Amino acid sequence: MFAVVVVYAGLLTSFLGFVSFLKPFRFIGIATRSHGLAVLGAGFIVIVIGMSLPAREERVESTQMKLDEFVPAWQFNEVHSIRVKASPDKVYRAIKEVRAGEIRLFQTLTWIRRFGRPGPESILNAPENVPLLEVATRTSFLALAEEPEREIVLGTLVVVPPGWRPKGKPSPDGFKALREPGFALAATNFRLEDTGAGETVVTTETRVYATDEATRRRFAPYWRVIYPGSALIRRMWLKAAKKRTETDSAGGRGKNSPCSQADSRRCHRQTVRSYRCCLSSCAIKVEGSATCPKEELRHETPSLAVHDSVRVGCICSDGSEIHRPSKEQSSTQSRS
Repeated sequence: MFAVVVVYAGLLTSFLGFVSFLKPFRFIGIATRSHGLAVLGAGFIVIVIGMSLPAREERVESTQMKLDEFVPAWQFNEVHSIRVKASPDKVYRAIKEVRAGEIRLFQTLTWIRRFGRPGPESILNAPENVPLLEVATRTSFLALAEEPEREIVLGTLVVVPPGWRPKGKPSPDGFKALREPGFALAATNFRLEDTGAGETVVTTETRVYATDEATRRRFAPYWRVIYPGSALIRRMWLKAAKKRTETDSAGGRGKNSPCSQADSRRCHRQTVRSYRCCLSSCAIKVEGSATCPKEELRHETPSLAVHDSVRVGCICSDGSEIHRPSKEQSSTQSRS
């Protein structure tokens, strides 16, 4: 954490120096452009120092959770927790169902992290309406362990040797045994603890273990730059899970409904003319006809021949419906 503070202090100093080189900030003591240039140089030096600080290795003394079994030692980590007024089973379900669209700033921060570049589906380029853990495990992450209502652990390789290719199908045992030089292994978990007072404490921890000193030095600058954004995403992720849990507990969408509030808003914004429903977990329902196949949800379906007067809405997989009134219904309601 100290190294991250040093790096960002250097970035801030460099920014002030650069701006002062263009137009001196006399009110903070940078009276000339040469002074601004000196501050810019000092900022770069601080950044280099922060990037070069050694990363101390830590290790668990005894195995207390599944994460300890897969990454018992690490040089980089972050831990965040939140208290939720619900039982572990409800919280666990919410964690597995949270979508990217429910996590505040998720799309913005991941867009920045990938430098705005488009690409295939991944945890950094996730669809808004698919559970984020599902996106992770079907792309770059491996499900390492799961204890329902207690803990789930995912892992991935964040640094690999040049030209390396996996041999065979990735497995939890293979991840655990990988200690060859040139790798950096990352694992993250969600762990639930029942407080016994109708509340659950949810903790998420991310650990990164570099298998040799060269890889540790290579990974350190990246970690120290992305850490604030990564930490913010983790906190917002926990808050989204809390909101989903407590909304479900209050009867907002039905006990097992996969449709989030964000989904509902998108459903209401659908237009009849495009015959489209934005929900991955819902289908277009046209009165008097069959429900559209799930694979057609994101494509236009002109064969339905829907007219403005037809009632169109979404039907969720649990049977609950979200309807958008037709034009005739809307005009009737407004006249009354």
